[in-house]
Amino acid sequence: MQDLALITQYMFMVTMLGMAAGSVYFWFERDTLSAEFRATATIAGIYTAIAAFMYWRMTGIVGTDGDPASVVGLPTHYRYVDWVITT
Repeated sequence: MQDLALITQYMFMVTMLGMAAGSVYFWFERDTLSAEFRATATIAGIYTAIAAFMYWRMTGIVGTDGDPASVVGLPTHYRYVDWVITT
């Protein structure tokens, strides 16, 4: 059970890093797109930045110690706030 908790905890971190990298990518590539797609890239960068922030907060809550109690104790409202804002 401890291994599963550790995998879950690190997946929050991996997801946060992926979303942050997506934000940087969208913002850096924005200027290479045609004018009609620049706003879309900006909004996609904002959405992924919000998701990265929320997953960073969740990573801080569940930690990286392998303790199953911290994963079970994750306040689910953080995930729903992220989903409501970005969808």
